[in-house]
Amino acid sequence: MRKNDVSPGPSRRGVRLSRADAAWLRMEAPTNPMVITALLLFAEPLPMAVLEAFATARVLGAERFGRRLVPGNGRRARWEPDADFAVRRHLHHVALPHPGDERQLEDLVSDLMSSPLDTRKPPWEMHLIDGFLGGSAVVVRLHHSIADGVALVRLMQGGADAKAPSAAVPARDGVPEGALVRGGRAAVTLAHLLALPGEPATSLKGPLGAAKRGAWSRPLPLRDFKEIAARHGVKVGDVFATIVAGGLRRYLDARRELASGLEVRAVVPVNLRRDGEPGSLGNRFGLAFLSLPLGLVSPDARLDEVARRTRAIKTSGEALVTYGVLESMALVSPAVDELVIRVFEAKATLVMTTVPGPRAPISIGGRRLQGVAFWAPQAGRLGLGVSMLSYAGDVRIGVASDVKLVAEPAELVGDIETELTVLRG
Repeated sequence: MRKNDVSPGPSRRGVRLSRADAAWLRMEAPTNPMVITALLLFAEPLPMAVLEAFATARVLGAERFGRRLVPGNGRRARWEPDADFAVRRHLHHVALPHPGDERQLEDLVSDLMSSPLDTRKPPWEMHLIDGFLGGSAVVVRLHHSIADGVALVRLMQGGADAKAPSAAVPARDGVPEGALVRGGRAAVTLAHLLALPGEPATSLKGPLGAAKRGAWSRPLPLRDFKEIAARHGVKVGDVFATIVAGGLRRYLDARRELASGLEVRAVVPVNLRRDGEPGSLGNRFGLAFLSLPLGLVSPDARLDEVARRTRAIKTSGEALVTYGVLESMALVSPAVDELVIRVFEAKATLVMTTVPGPRAPISIGGRRLQGVAFWAPQAGRLGLGVSMLSYAGDVRIGVASDVKLVAEPAELVGDIETELTVLRG
């Protein structure tokens, strides 16, 4: 790990944000905070002392959790030690009213999603929620400049009682980094991204408000995804993208917005960590633009077409180019930042994220983690995000939305679940 991420105690010197981390900070807007939200579900009550011990272990292992974000006054922001830092200042304890059902938890998660983090402290917090179906839930929120989803899963697992094997982190499959770094191909790829046509007008796009809402699926067997992928000779990620496309098709069709040949584009984070690369906080991913063929009627044909498009993206080097663009945002003026954000906004409708989690169950303080879901922020003023996280043989899909665009994301979750059933056959 990088030294500034793992020192056992905060140094007295500030540390400048990496260029990629700074890019996510500069994308922050009052209507679109760059905050990752995760939901941890426990079948039995979780004492606050256990959560505090878990959080303390994470802070001791990652210095960044004890640092504040300080604006750079025209330069990159810095991580500065928080002189008043205490783990307890970041922990909150609430209880759901009776009956403590999923809708009540969804309301609470959505309220938290709609609330900004306190900028006077290191940008993370944990909320212990009692009374959820006889057990507990924990909502973890932290700014995207601290880490990306892959790094956070590693961090979560590192604080568990026993180290369960993680799912393999997808490497840079077929991405020709060397050629891109040398320049010629990067220019071609960047020109292609800029030339992409704008998105069609649907109820999924539009001006954003401050209120957000999150919903999540029931546990979906990972083996279903793998069996479908094997039958078609594709990847699990292709299956996920296909059922999202099918879910969006159903959602828009119910609102009479499904035009012939309709396609919407998803911004897809692509992990850029090499196989065997030591884990660290921070952001190490590029972005690819994947067109989802909502207009294809056949789910099987939709899957084959999605797989063809994702293979083309992997060989294009597109993710490395966008990573370079994000890094460059730390070196240029706010006007260029705004231009990059507007490009993301114009070229896509949603963010779509997959993160592999632990393959075996883990426990925290002797309490087994029953399920986990997460929601990534929507970059570039997009108002819809769909995420998939695997854990202990199951998958949970989360949908986060701006309520001005998608008032009830649980409806879209249900449509996506239906598409998995149809594709499974």
